[in-house]
Amino acid sequence: MKNELKEIDFIRENYRRLRKISLHLIHGRIYQAAILANHYNPVHRTLIKSSFYSPYRQKKNLIKVLKEVYSYPDTDRNKKYKVALVLRDGHFFPRSSSFIRLISPLSDNAVREKIELNILSSLRPPANIEADFVIVQRTAFNDVKQSQRLLEQTKTAKIIVDNDDAFHQISEEHPEYAVQTKRVEAMEYLLEKSDQIWVSTGELVENRYKAKTKVITNSLDPRLWQTKKIRTKNKGPIQMVYMGTATHEADFAMIIPALDKVHEKHPGSFQLTTIGVSQNVPERTWITQLNTPRFGSLYPNFVKWFLEQGPYNIGLSPLVDSAFNRSKSDIKCLDYLAAGIMPVVSDILPYQSKEIENFIIKIKNDEVSWFNRISTIVASPNNFRDRTEKIIPSAQKYVWQDRSSEQTAKKLLENLDELAD
Repeated sequence: MKNELKEIDFIRENYRRLRKISLHLIHGRIYQAAILANHYNPVHRTLIKSSFYSPYRQKKNLIKVLKEVYSYPDTDRNKKYKVALVLRDGHFFPRSSSFIRLISPLSDNAVREKIELNILSSLRPPANIEADFVIVQRTAFNDVKQSQRLLEQTKTAKIIVDNDDAFHQISEEHPEYAVQTKRVEAMEYLLEKSDQIWVSTGELVENRYKAKTKVITNSLDPRLWQTKKIRTKNKGPIQMVYMGTATHEADFAMIIPALDKVHEKHPGSFQLTTIGVSQNVPERTWITQLNTPRFGSLYPNFVKWFLEQGPYNIGLSPLVDSAFNRSKSDIKCLDYLAAGIMPVVSDILPYQSKEIENFIIKIKNDEVSWFNRISTIVASPNNFRDRTEKIIPSAQKYVWQDRSSEQTAKKLLENLDELAD
């Protein structure tokens, strides 16, 4: 009887997760399915992944995107620098940060005449990498041996490590804790051996590497975000959206009680669409879970798809005030602003820069503050929409003048010139 009850509990506990994995796989979202599968033991994980894993189709899709958006590979090989990007799953599914921080700026017209780009996978690197610079992004390698092997394959190249997350401070509650902690040691080895380090925020600068570290803030690629006129006008209930990777469970859980109370006080006054964000989105009448289409989770495809959704009035980005989150950047605000959406965010370090303070709404991380501010917004939706309509044009001007991939491209080229001297 006890064994039967245990089996029933296991089924109940895992049904929703297995269902979500199946939906991700049906729609071609291999990466999201893999993240959920990582929570199972190795045997279950292998069975779940191996049955549906389709890297060939993902690779084909990636090749198409790289050609159409970034004109990669470039047939003109007579360039000043050969730059190799070593990315996790670079052969079929580079992460969004790979596109934002490296692929977009290093393929920008501002530097295209000087940089020959080569995208490699950390899990399938060639025997010999011919390059002037090898840029390894984040926790690309599984162990130190792989990092050592890379250095043996690139003896004449300058090594650069690019990082945009505080992986060494990830908490045990974080969905990627078990995976990332095993890779941090490999990244630390490369940080020590590197010629230069690029990070997204000042919080990620380590004192021991300060002399060789460059802060390169995140930026947006106009080739992706300025492809069509953004729809911003709507009527009726306030439309909110919360999008991001499925690692924000604690962040989302923090604001749910406040939103529940707002719904009780102002029923029907708002609707929230969630995209990714959490593996266990709570069931509410005011929440709609939206899934990306087949292969839509590849970053350029996602941006195109996301801009077709909505229109939304508010883009949520709550963040628990942790050491890990304090090292994050303001990229989510840029995403929302580029899409014509007003960011409503936690009042913590990543969102406290003076450059964006006039373009966002910050809320203290407590239930009362979130309840009061959201209640005020949904009680006067037209006033909020009028205010947003006045702010967004200035915000977008800031994004494209100061935070576009063109500006980043020029900074990266300066860094390469400095290393080459």
